[in-house]
Amino acid sequence: FFLFHMFSRSLVALSILFVFSVSVSAAGLYSPSSNVIQLTKENFVAEVFDSPHIWMVEFYAPWCGHCKKLTPAWEAAATNLKGIVKVAAVNCDEDRELAGMFDVKGFPTIIFFGSEQVPNPHQKGLPWKNPEPYQGQRTASAIANYATSRLPNFVVTKNLDSFFSDSSLNRVALFTDKKKTSNIYKALAIEFKDRLAFGQVSGSNKELMSKYDIESVPTFVVIDKEGTHKFEGKPSLESLTAFFEPYAKPLEKKTNSRQRQQTQQSEPEPDRPAELIEISDESSFQ
Repeated sequence: FFLFHMFSRSLVALSILFVFSVSVSAAGLYSPSSNVIQLTKENFVAEVFDSPHIWMVEFYAPWCGHCKKLTPAWEAAATNLKGIVKVAAVNCDEDRELAGMFDVKGFPTIIFFGSEQVPNPHQKGLPWKNPEPYQGQRTASAIANYATSRLPNFVVTKNLDSFFSDSSLNRVALFTDKKKTSNIYKALAIEFKDRLAFGQVSGSNKELMSKYDIESVPTFVVIDKEGTHKFEGKPSLESLTAFFEPYAKPLEKKTNSRQRQQTQQSEPEPDRPAELIEISDESSFQ
């Protein structure tokens, strides 16, 4: 009886441990409140392939020790890159089809997806982006530096006469003393790709400063057929996005074929301090 009693207790303990392990696995490594975007076969195509954003996607298993070790760095990278680069994760215990589509053979595997769509090698007519394995260091700064180095720049800085005379899209102009285009402004141009045109004008360009009645930098203006509209207030991703949206070309509705969730499926960067720009005040754009 004693042995049977001990055996029964052991079975109960093992059952509780198994249930706990399964629940942890199902929950994944990232909470719903995390800045890490959680991708599944239901939303992968619409989120990654059907958007102009660039993505860093971790394919992981909840039980994987290396994945658990990467989690703090991946969370930090997602927080630092929020609004600039999409940082996401796929729980391969739950979405093995996605892992198979991208030939994931070990965990964690990090894959970069760029901005531009290419022909789908698996199913004609559906969106696709080429997957590029990330082979760099697994630190937050290395991941962030790699991601920002791959940001496309859709901001016009030359041939500004043509930019201001083109009326195919409403235009956004940033008058600034910065010589380089910031990651934040690049990200805004990506967010509104094919909906607004973005340009950057040096504060030393007195002719354009005078033409558009710019008295100080940084200043954002939207030019449409009605005239010019200056942004007033503290610049942030949220405030600028809200200001630009009414002037942007309406979003096109995705077709049914693009909504169907048919699962589809570089060089290392040195680990230097992350060169991210956080908008806290106007100096971020000066």
